[in-house]
Amino acid sequence: CPWGRAPALQPVNFDAWNIFQDIKTQLRAGPAGVIGLDYQEMRQAIEDLGLYRSRSLEQKIKALERELLENVGK
Repeated sequence: CPWGRAPALQPVNFDAWNIFQDIKTQLRAGPAGVIGLDYQEMRQAIEDLGLYRSRSLEQKIKALERELLENVGK
């Protein structure tokens, strides 16, 4: 983190963070390397936790995915 420490996790992001933590090992890869998360696993995790699958929730998880993909192999 460029500020020396990670910012505090806001309560509005708890669900997205918890789902991401559950599925972050469910990555799909191809010949060029890691492609991204398995979205079916993401949807299943949302359902398993009894959460409402909203566009906002999926966008938050995909933002975490983008950060992960930018840092793979660093």
